[in-house]
Amino acid sequence: MQQKRLELAERVSYASSLNGKTDTVEYNDAKTPVVLENGALRPGEAPIYTSPEILGLLSQYMCVGLIYGCLPSILYPVIAGYYHLTGAQYNSAKTLLSIGWSLKAFVGMLSDCVPIRGYRRKSWMMIGWTCCLCFLVILSFMDLGEPYYRDATVAAVPPFNRTEAMNATINPDAKSKGGVVAILFGLTTISYLIADVPSDALVVEYAQREPIAIRGRLQSLIYTTRTVFTTISIAIAGFCMNSPRFAGDFSWDFGANTMYYILCVPAAIMIPVTFFFIHDTKHEAVKFKVYCQKVWSLIKKRAMWQIMLFDFIYNLFAGNFPSTAAPYVQLYWAQVQNLNLQIITIVSNLIFACIVAAVGRWGTNWNWRIVVVSTTLLIAAIDAIVQYCTFYNVLRNQWFYLGVPLAEQLPQGVLFLVTTFVIVELAEVGNEGIVYGLLTTVANLPAALGPVLSNVIYRNFDVDEDSIASDTPYVRNQVAGTYLIYYSGFIIATFFTFLLPSQKLQLHQLQLTGGSSAIMGGTVLIFCICVLIYSITVSILSMFTSTSCLIIAGGKGC
Repeated sequence: MQQKRLELAERVSYASSLNGKTDTVEYNDAKTPVVLENGALRPGEAPIYTSPEILGLLSQYMCVGLIYGCLPSILYPVIAGYYHLTGAQYNSAKTLLSIGWSLKAFVGMLSDCVPIRGYRRKSWMMIGWTCCLCFLVILSFMDLGEPYYRDATVAAVPPFNRTEAMNATINPDAKSKGGVVAILFGLTTISYLIADVPSDALVVEYAQREPIAIRGRLQSLIYTTRTVFTTISIAIAGFCMNSPRFAGDFSWDFGANTMYYILCVPAAIMIPVTFFFIHDTKHEAVKFKVYCQKVWSLIKKRAMWQIMLFDFIYNLFAGNFPSTAAPYVQLYWAQVQNLNLQIITIVSNLIFACIVAAVGRWGTNWNWRIVVVSTTLLIAAIDAIVQYCTFYNVLRNQWFYLGVPLAEQLPQGVLFLVTTFVIVELAEVGNEGIVYGLLTTVANLPAALGPVLSNVIYRNFDVDEDSIASDTPYVRNQVAGTYLIYYSGFIIATFFTFLLPSQKLQLHQLQLTGGSSAIMGGTVLIFCICVLIYSITVSILSMFTSTSCLIIAGGKGC
């Protein structure tokens, strides 16, 4: 890594050379933004992080963090524990929470193209929070009914051993009520995403006004904020909804509706906060045809499709086809208890937030390639030590199994933030929403292929639940073999870092000199769309018992 003085000289020289070529910033034809004198990508004063408009933007991520952390955390206690829905219905509920994240690019397009009363961002943010509040109010005041097991002790008795008196305590109407709650969870998620995506676009607009020396600091700030408040909601849900009727161990809980009451407060506050504090310049509506032409012009550029390729390939190999033995190793060999797992999750999130904040403060100009390679290999190495010590009974202890991987939060936090810095550098005026949504969607697409790859790759290994419970030397070697394949993926992923420019200046150089290719851009885009359609199809197939077992749906075969 170069010394700071040399980096500064390089930045000034590069910015001066560009400024010598043009005196204005022209975006009308979706051209690459001109780098200004201080290295900023957009004219205007650098954002002041304590200003009302930035604090108003950060508040969006506080609320997003609370809901984003809460709903997935209470899904199992509420859907599987309280209402005792079937496995297929539980999969359907998970699908409803996740499918919206696959559609962020389309929400971004809506925000870019369709201003309401001239506002592209704050209008959609207010619509999102209003809808979110409405669904949370419904959840808060609706009669959630009695749990499936009115007597929690009956849940521990196998069905064939239950007496008629025990069966009489079961509430058969709980499952129908649980289906309604699951749908409301999904609608709440889609609603806050309608607010989240325009917020991401605003982050791009502000971050592009940051000088090159510190650009990325605003992103680190929003993700630190979101992670902290995600952790808070996870902690509240984990400790206050952990009684037997929520499939937990505590002797108390704060009620079925209380969590929804809590979430209503920040959702309601976001509406006036957005109206009064979010600064959004008025824009005229853009013709959809013109907008699509500009987006297509961007996707054709080598800088864009190359980053899309990197996001997909890297995330595919770096951890998205874990061994199918993983849950059973945790259960039988490490003997991890659920409460301890929740505690470690909370601690790891707090560490992650600290790392993200630190990178935003000191790491905005680190070499991206070096960071990605080193952190990827470090994550794999730390995890491998813990896993193989557990496999071969060198040390089987749940705190060792859970605690040592906390060190992984250091490279993971660095890796996460560095790979998001690229988005701000690529977005152009007018397409901030779709660029942020598209690149985050592409990075998440490999998660849909993960279950399929895992089942295909590991189906010939004897790593099922009964085998791992037997704990024979043969099974240990089988499990070790699956993890060897898994860690090989991390090494393969590092070879594709050549697709990632080493820093911001190199990315802008690629934008200027990399040219464009309709064939490559179209191929990458069509491939990503096909994977997106596949991911949605998998989500739908997972809803039904008859199709959730299909290999193409991530099952083990029917």
